Amino acid sequence: MDDKYKNLSTEELIKRLKHTEKKLVESSNESERLKSLFLANISHEIRTPMNAILGFSGLLKNENISEEEKQLFIDGITDSTNKLLHIIDNILETAKIESKEITIKEEACNIDELLQQLFCSYNKHKGNIGKGHIELRFRKEANGHPVFLTDISKLNQILSNLIDNALKFTNHGHIEFGYEFIDDNNILFFVKDTGIGIPIDKYNDIFEKFNQVNSTYSMKNTGLGVGLSISNFFVQQLGGSMGLRSTVNKGTEFYFSLPFIAAEEILVHNNETEDEKSPVWIKQFLNQSNQKTKEREILSKYKIKAL
Repeated sequence: MDDKYKNLSTEELIKRLKHTEKKLVESSNESERLKSLFLANISHEIRTPMNAILGFSGLLKNENISEEEKQLFIDGITDSTNKLLHIIDNILETAKIESKEITIKEEACNIDELLQQLFCSYNKHKGNIGKGHIELRFRKEANGHPVFLTDISKLNQILSNLIDNALKFTNHGHIEFGYEFIDDNNILFFVKDTGIGIPIDKYNDIFEKFNQVNSTYSMKNTGLGVGLSISNFFVQQLGGSMGLRSTVNKGTEFYFSLPFIAAEEILVHNNETEDEKSPVWIKQFLNQSNQKTKEREILSKYKIKAL
């Protein structure tokens, strides 16, 4: 027995054991409650896009619809399908995390290209979910070559989850996302909104699985309660950390830092310069680098200073 318990009376020991037992029961009950809420939300979240897909598909059978209406219905089907795929991805990722089957695949990532794709995708998506009045902003570094080594799929999912949350809980104003360099070795990504905000006592809870800021906010906005948990886990797996700043009724900013390895270092470490599967920008970058090296060799040979 630990020294701290040696001087306790039998009554005090029993009292402490009962208190511990009570806490364990409460924790177990809360865990079961959150899992039950999660399963109920799965049913709701999957049925909503499925009903939309079936509804729009049925409307397309009408021969009297105009081309404009037809395109509207097709857009509705596409948006609902993407939403359904996103839900399924989150469910599968949660299962993989639980079974410890997550693997990290590092590759060269052009940050500006990735964020530009997200901006274009969500700029269209927000109109399809009735948030067209929300201004979407994209901020990037003005200088530098924003290419670094990371898992592109995981980074895309982290940012997508954060932007989804921002859209879900923002009813007016704007959402801004982007990145900035902390120093030569670290990069900071962020997603800011002017939404409902998060109470300070909920900061730690929202990163737990199946948890939400406010489960009664409305069934339309609850989601599965796993997006932030998945995002936080991925950030840690990529060697970074995540945090937030928020003010109730004013907005929230989620941010996370990741280690930054510049493109030049990636090319040296990877030693895969002839890989036919390399992205076009990698080949262009290599060609430019090789050309510059040849030019320097020629200039050096004839003792001419390079500009």
